[in-house]
Parts: sequence; structure tokens; C-alpha cells
Amino acid sequence: MLDATSAEALMRSFMLGTGRQAAPVAKALGGLVDVGADKAGLQALALLGQHQRFVRRWSRRVEAARPGFEDSRALPPAAARPLMISLLSGRNGSADDGLAHAVAEALDRGRLRVHPFDLPRLDAFVRRHADSLGTSVLAWINRNAAPEEGEETNPYFFVEQVDASNWQQSWPSQKAAFIREQRRLDPDKARDLVIGAFASERAPVRVGLVKALATGLSAADTAFLESLAGDRAPSVREAAETLLGRLPGSAASAKRLKECIGRIKVEKTGILRRGRALSLDYPATIRPHQQLHWAFETFSGVGLAPIAEELGLGIEDLAKSAKDAVLGLVLAGMAVREGRWPLLVSLSEGRSDLWPLLDQLEDVDLGRDGAASLHAALIRPALWSELPTADQWTKLYTALRAPLSPALFKAVMTSKAWRALPAGTDENPGAATSMILCALAALAPASERTGLRAELRAFNPAVTARAGQGLTLLDLIDTA
Repeated sequence: MLDATSAEALMRSFMLGTGRQAAPVAKALGGLVDVGADKAGLQALALLGQHQRFVRRWSRRVEAARPGFEDSRALPPAAARPLMISLLSGRNGSADDGLAHAVAEALDRGRLRVHPFDLPRLDAFVRRHADSLGTSVLAWINRNAAPEEGEETNPYFFVEQVDASNWQQSWPSQKAAFIREQRRLDPDKARDLVIGAFASERAPVRVGLVKALATGLSAADTAFLESLAGDRAPSVREAAETLLGRLPGSAASAKRLKECIGRIKVEKTGILRRGRALSLDYPATIRPHQQLHWAFETFSGVGLAPIAEELGLGIEDLAKSAKDAVLGLVLAGMAVREGRWPLLVSLSEGRSDLWPLLDQLEDVDLGRDGAASLHAALIRPALWSELPTADQWTKLYTALRAPLSPALFKAVMTSKAWRALPAGTDENPGAATSMILCALAALAPASERTGLRAELRAFNPAVTARAGQGLTLLDLIDTA
């Protein structure tokens, strides 16, 4: 009977050719074949073939490889895919306007992901909105990262449900949002989480974590914030200094408050009912177009209560006494930062110029009531001679990430400013009008999209094409 060694020798001889290496028939088959016969080689080959049929071969257990990522989100409707490509990519698309943000938010709400076949064409969109689009998008970004990005020693992952056990592996924006939420529940525990993770994070993430500590800020945070004076990143040091300036009783807070009070001019008004009129004393080097930026920078980190106390006024009286338009804006910014929503409403009465507040919301925790209050303060259709610009509408959506309420949207649609919006012609399609309509399509609540479509019929089709596509896409995503 053939053993493994003899069978291997025969096999090698037949494969190489018996002219080069004679087949060891006699040794291998042990007399089973007459080696002197004419067809001894063929008989040996036949026996070897039969032997090979019964050889038991080693079996290797094959396990299905686990995917590099798990994404439980569903695919978007088939009809939505060409609309997404048309709206969000190419020469006529945009990955960063109000509609793009609205589409990303709608996908996130519906737990939908971008179809993998569409990722190459939607690359700019998915990179801009990665924190809303799930694991498959993050895997795409990491797989196609530039060499310097791919060398990160602390890769991020998209985590659907962030908690204390996995928050350090989540996307940077998820980390900051998690810490802000924890600060509402237990400020000290949240600060301890930040301290434990701080050294291993990159500078942009550290900045976000420091700014997240603005929620629930107290004197207990002083030691940690002061320790950041030696951080290697200037942006981290600046963020820590800003928070220290907001802490009552700190040296930084006292210094900044003194500077601010020195810039407020107080004039007495009235004869029978004495009052005060407050205005700003601008430095001689500040031009009129620089006044607002200077005021926000100067009063950054100062609270309403310390200013009112230094001036001997109540907070409500402080707001009523601000006769300088820029000072009113600064006080409104403080009201937003401190969550004093009734005061914001009071400061916005009779004013339609509070839109610069949107540039001051980077590290502000608006909470549940903040978006509605800001909408009410900014959306003043009765006072408008013309609609706000597309950039202002887009900033409103990107800052608050929420549509208008149905009542506010209807107020915009019935305003004189809306009726005065140029409808555009074939010769002059009106790019500015088109951009405004796109921004309003993003801000339209789902219940008002049908009404907006009806309003769009009064405009030149070239002006409404993108806005109409956006409304259709948002409806498809919301009903998927």
C-alpha cells in the first residue's frame, strides 16, 4: 500500500517527467505492478490516481471576517440619491449652505446613511457633516485621509450612543456635546472626565472640551483652568483665560470688569423721573465699522450682574438704560450666554438688527428654550423693509440647527419684505434671491413645505430650481 512518502515520490516523478526522473514504481508499489511490463508506468499512475481520491486532507475552518465598522443605519430612498448628488456636489452644488445642513440633520434624525456608491461624489459633503452621518461615512473619511491625517495615534470613531465608557472614542463634536450634557447633571464629575482625558487629546479637541466647561461654570473649575496656562496650544490657553474671566471674584474677572465699566458712559435723563442713559466710549482708534467687533471683544466674559452692580442698577434697568445700539447688542449677547431669555426678548423689542448675535454662539449652551427665544428675537418680519440676506439665514440654521416654528415661518411668508423679494427673469435670474429661497427651504418646518412650494410658483423657475429640489429631498428623507 502506498504511504505518504512513496506517493509524494511518484507524484514528483510523473509531474517532472519520467525521462528526467525515473518513477520509483517497484519501491513505491512493492510488487503490485510488474516493473518489466510495457505499461508499468501507466498502471502505477492509475493506482496513484485512485490513491489520491481517498487521501484525507486537512480542513481549515474559514470564518467570515468581521467588517471594519458596523453601521446599522438604513440606506436612503432610491429617489433621494440623484437629488443629493445634484444638490450637494458638482459645480452647481454646495456642501455648506443651509440646505446642506438641513439634509445632514434630516439624515441623522431618520437614522439614514449616504449610499456607499455615492460617497466619492459627495466627499466634500460627508467630510463637512461627518458628525451627523454615521459610521460608514467616518470609515470613508479615515480610509481616504491624507497621509498626515492617517498617521493619527488617536483615531476617532462614530458612536451612536455616547456614555462614560466610550466617549473618548467618539467624534470630537460628540465629545464636547457629551461633556456639556454631563455638566448639566454633575459639573464636578464632568470636569473629572475632562481632566482624565485631557493629556491624550489633540489641541482642537482640548479647546472643545474647555469650552464645554462653560456649562455649569463655577469657582470649583478655577484650579483646572489656571493649570492650562502652561498648555502647549495657544488656543487652549485662550479658551481657559476666557472662562476664568467669567468667574466672579477671579483676578482676570476683576480686571476685565474694570476695563468694561471704564468704557460705559452714564448720562442722567429726565427732570421729574430721573433716569440714566448708557452708551459706549469707543477708543479713538476704532472706526465705526469696527465698533461692534471691538465691543464684543472688550465685554467678552463679563456678566450682566457684575456690570449692573457696579453701575448701581438692576439687570432689567440696565437693559432699559442702554441707548447705544452696539451696547444693546452686547447686553443681548450676555443675555444669550447666561440664558436670560425674557431679558433677550425685552432687548429685542423694536429692533431687527440683532443678527450679529449669531457670531457669538460658538460655546453657548442654548438648552431647550434657547432656539425658540433666539428665533423670536431675530425674526421680526413686521420691522423688515427687506428680507435678511442668505448668509444671515444660513448662519441662523447652522447656529441653531433647527427650522423655524410654523407660526414664525408663516409670519415671514406674509411679510411685506417677502412680497418685495425680486422674482427674477430669464435675463436676470437673481442669484441673491435664489440663495435666500434655498436658505428658507432649509428653515421651513415640514408642515409648511407645501405652502412654500405654492409661494415659489410666483418666481422664475431658474430661481427656484435648487430650493424646490431641496424641499423634495427633505420630504423623501423625512418619510423614509
